[in-house]
Amino acid sequence: MKIERFEVLNLSMPFDRPLTTGIHQFLGLENVVIKIHAEGVTGLGYAFCFDHHQANAITSMVHSLMEGLIGREVSNIRGIWNELWWKISFIGQAGPPVMALAAIDTALWDLFSKKQGVPLYKMLGAVRDEVPVYATGGWISYSNEDLVNEAAKYVEQGHTHYKIKVGQKDWRADVERVKLLRDEIGYNLGIMVDSNQAWTVQEAIRFGKATEEYDLYWFEEPINIHDLEGTKRVAESIPQQLATGETVYARPGFKPLIENGVADVLMPDLMRCGGPTEFMQIASLADSFNIAVSSHTFTEVSAHLMAAAPNGTLAEYIPGWWEELFDGAPAVKNGKIRLSNTPGLGFVLSEEALQKYRR
Repeated sequence: MKIERFEVLNLSMPFDRPLTTGIHQFLGLENVVIKIHAEGVTGLGYAFCFDHHQANAITSMVHSLMEGLIGREVSNIRGIWNELWWKISFIGQAGPPVMALAAIDTALWDLFSKKQGVPLYKMLGAVRDEVPVYATGGWISYSNEDLVNEAAKYVEQGHTHYKIKVGQKDWRADVERVKLLRDEIGYNLGIMVDSNQAWTVQEAIRFGKATEEYDLYWFEEPINIHDLEGTKRVAESIPQQLATGETVYARPGFKPLIENGVADVLMPDLMRCGGPTEFMQIASLADSFNIAVSSHTFTEVSAHLMAAAPNGTLAEYIPGWWEELFDGAPAVKNGKIRLSNTPGLGFVLSEEALQKYRR
């Protein structure tokens, strides 16, 4: 089965309102979708960012990396990954080059799994067929009423874990938000917080200690991820689990996190890993050190990977971000995704979304 041709599509999906974290403001999703065709079968992969100029850079890298792959054997996925990894070494094994590699790698795994007639998670060696998720929301731009209403809605839908954004200039304001949630929602909901690297070591430690009584499930990216010494100081000083890793690239990014013992939970991001090939390598590396992994975004694909990782825990789910983009994607029910026996990823790009959002 040889690669015959490919397509790259750009879809801009605006949000209803701006969403803010401790260091970002998001206005919408810029999706870069690749379709790879071989013998009447199509494999789907995608990457995303929040700026169309950056999306254009990813698109250009997809075209660059696909040069020379026409006619290649689809089953040679790991060989292709390694070849492309070294192809991008001159311009950098991070950023748009790795994001483009991830989209291609995902499409190849989808294609190969479809050809074999099995779903991706079984192709990778399934551990389970049901994956728990946590719902991400609670943006800093939300009012207190928005925050409580969203949490209550997710509890009603059967979610057991909910992540909110923290990272305001005054960390005490975020302590109050956490207190409000516990007062209004109670303690049956596992609450995580994510400061998106917004705080200093001292601010993060103070916040962690101040929220001990509210039983947070984890504290994510408290400070600059590249400050390993500072991250370790935070991890050793707070009562919560420390989760991190979504913003580093491939195994070279995770190796120092593991070696320095800075995290209780590692959070590989499918796109920054470079696709399923490297994601599973990272999960295996973490498992060698008895460290749990929880996937970052890309729920529709990441659920397959978490189902195939022995140390996989929760998959991140951001309601409303990608449901419209795909047809046949696994649905979240009672805080879990049950994967089907549909070959490959099990979903396709929505033609309606393509017509509505293509630029």
